[in-house]
Formats: sequence, structure tokens, C-alpha cells
Amino acid sequence: MKAVPLSESSLWKLQENYYQGLGIQAWNDRTPYYVTNSVVIASAYADLIVAFLLDRPLEHPEEPLTLLELGTGTGRLAHYLARELTRKLSYFKATRGVKFRIVMTDLSEDTLSFWAGHPRLRPELDFALFRADADPVLKLRRSGLELSALKNPIVVIANYFFDSLAQDEFRVRDGQLEECLVTVETLVKPPKDARDVRVHRTYRRIDGQRRYKDPELTRLLNAYPQGCFTLPVASLQCLKNLRRLGKLVMLSSDRGFTSDDHMLRYSDHHHEIHEGAFSHLVNYGALSSTFQTSFMTTHLYLDSVQTVCALDLPGPFEHLASVFHEQIDHANLINTCNEMFALVRSREQFYKTALPGFVRLNMMDPQAFSACAARIAEYIPRMNFSESADLGRMIEAVWDHDYNFPGAPNVTFWLGHLSFGLGNYARALDFFDYTIRRTGEDEVLLYLKGQCYGNLGRTEEAQACYRRSLELNPGFEEARAALI
Repeated sequence: MKAVPLSESSLWKLQENYYQGLGIQAWNDRTPYYVTNSVVIASAYADLIVAFLLDRPLEHPEEPLTLLELGTGTGRLAHYLARELTRKLSYFKATRGVKFRIVMTDLSEDTLSFWAGHPRLRPELDFALFRADADPVLKLRRSGLELSALKNPIVVIANYFFDSLAQDEFRVRDGQLEECLVTVETLVKPPKDARDVRVHRTYRRIDGQRRYKDPELTRLLNAYPQGCFTLPVASLQCLKNLRRLGKLVMLSSDRGFTSDDHMLRYSDHHHEIHEGAFSHLVNYGALSSTFQTSFMTTHLYLDSVQTVCALDLPGPFEHLASVFHEQIDHANLINTCNEMFALVRSREQFYKTALPGFVRLNMMDPQAFSACAARIAEYIPRMNFSESADLGRMIEAVWDHDYNFPGAPNVTFWLGHLSFGLGNYARALDFFDYTIRRTGEDEVLLYLKGQCYGNLGRTEEAQACYRRSLELNPGFEEARAALI
């Protein structure tokens, strides 16, 4: 085993193979995604984009504003962002005529095939197989266009992206600059992912002026007089390559550091395993230093995400600054909604209005709803008219946000379950039918359909459901009792 700089280790090839091999299945409860793919973050990003356009109207309105999402994954964020941005652009006279196109990108053909066949993705959402660190042009699959040099700025969206790209690690000890070297020990041959290797770390002294050929990396390397720090070498290369397409407006949320002082307080920067993938905390200060203007969140919790808005354009940006500092940083909007999931994972009891309030705070996001639907159902018998009516409206709003993919919560089952509890049996039938189409028949779903038909006075259809339920599970006593 040879000790090499972290960015040159075999870890990164394992990472790439993991995502390419699994495709859309990488998000089947394997890799974290919710906080950066929610309705809340789509709404916040739409606000930031509108604020940017109010501050800096497009110089070439005949060309659509390109929103380029790196490492798109499920497509959930792009779906929500298209809806949120369409609605919010209409509020202001200056932005009503703005056209935009969202381009989703990934390294896996399997993922692109999933997007191509997804019924909820609008036709105006295009996509491309794209390596941000290498490909000079974007070849769009749906439209057939090739995007190279664009006249308008490009909004680059990079959520949970930079934390998975190659970086180097250094420390200053006794006034001497040292580089972290790693050896990757193979535990399983051949290794399939990051769980099949063990990483060993050592340090060597280096000359900070001669370590890199790139003057930008040399500048960054010598900017830290003490402590332990990382340099996001692959991320910086991505930004350099993307600038071939045009000036960048970057929106990025990820676990990382926006304060050099905070980063330097840690003695080392190990990676964290997420099933077969892994991630490092992002050095957002280094990335932002390559832009003319930047806004960064300031909270310090390592388990929360930081959000950065950085622009290849000089300020001032009054609207953008207001939205960023008030919604994203001061209110900590993106993290607050995610952190409140602790409420529905707790065993403590909550009032019947608290859980619907949690769903509203998360802007009717299906995953937030699914997380607490069982608890909400317990309170339905104690709900008054207003609370029941509010829950009925919530059910329809959550359904409007539904976006199904492998590993997504079984939201249609819960929509049916709560609709049944409210006595809306016809609507419950709709949702149970959707669930069967997605997950297949089982005895419980058929029994619940029978209960709906029975309450609607459709006895023959109810009996047929109970008989089919017993065919699947002859020991299912509830269905047998319902046939009597």
C-alpha cells in the first residue's frame, strides 16, 4: 500500500463507482438527501433566484436563464424548484417575462432513464450526462441542444455535491506545513464501496510554494497560518470548468465550514460513511474566495447544512442580501424544518395541532407528512370540525407535492389512511389504488379498500376485496370476519 495525497487515493474512484453502479437506487434509504431536496429548500432557492433577478435583470432576455443542477439524484429538487420559481416570478413585473430552463445532471445513465420516464417531471426540465470537472459542453437529452458559452449568468445548484469530491488535507504544526497522506487498505477483494476499505493517515512536511502548479491552489494553501484544513481541489476544478459556460451564480447547501476559525479548530477531517458512500465537510471559504460576491450562513452545528450563495458578479445585491440573511441565515429556514423531524421521531406526546403545524412548516412536504401521519391519525377522533377540515386540505396539498421514486416514503398509503379516518371514503379509495399500483397488492390494502366500499354502500365490491384479501392471506381474520 502506497501513501498518497488524499485527492489521489482510490477512495474517489470507489465513490464514483458506487453512484454509477446503483443509479437511482443509491437514494433508496442509502444516502442522505431530504434536507437538500425538500419543498422548503426549493422555495428558498426560488426566492434567492427571484431576488437576484430583481437586483440584476438579465442583459439578454431572449436567452433563458439556465439553472444547472449538479449531481441531481432523484430529480425531486428540480421538480419542486420549477413549480416554485414559476409561481414566484409572476409576483414582480420585472420578472414576469423571464424564461428559464432547469438542466439536471448525473453520471449514471440509469438515473437519466429514470428522469426520462418520470410522469411528474415537466417537459421543460432537461437533463444531461455531465462531468462538471471535465466536460466542456452540456449536451441536453430532451431538446438536443448543446450549451457552451452562454450570454446570461448560469445558476449552478450544488447540494450534497462538493462533500463527495476529491480534496486534500493539510495542517500547520510547529510552524511547519504538513500534508496528510493516506493508504487505503482493502478489507474485501475486490472492494465494492467505502465500507470495504480502511483508511490510514500519516503526515509529511511540504513546501507550500511548490506543492501545486495551479497558482490559485498555491494561494489558498498558504492562506492558513495554523490549524488543520482542507483544500477542495476537485470542487475548485469543477467551478473553473463551469466558468467556460459563463458567469456563475452558485447556490449550494452541504455539511461544511463557512468559518476558517471553525475549520481550523479540528485536529483532522475524517470522512463520514453513509452506507456505501462517504462525505467530507466542505471548505466553503475556499470555494467562495473564487467569486466576486458571496453570502454564507454562519451557524456552527456540524450536523446541519451550511448554505452559500456566491456570484461571479460585483455587488451590491440588496434584494438578494435581504432574502439570504433573513430567511436562510437568521431564520435558519432550511435546517429548522429538517431538525424538527426530531419531534416526530420522539416518543413524547404532542398536541393534535402540533404535528399538522410541523407539516405546514415544511410546506406540505410528503416526507414530513409521512413521518408523522401515524401520530396524526391517533388524534383524528378528537378533532373538531375546523381541525378536520384543515387536515383534509393538508391531505390534498401533500398529494399535490407527491413525487414517487424508489425508496420514497409510502405517502399514498398515509393519505388514504387519514382520508378514511376523516370519513372521506371515496378519496381514500383513490389513494389506496395509487398505493397498489406502486407497491403491489397485499391483504391489508385490499381489506381497507373493502372497508371504503362498504362505507359507501357498494357491498359487492367490498366483498370482492375481502375475498381477494383472503386469497393472498387465508389467515387474515379481519377480512374473513368482514365476509360474514
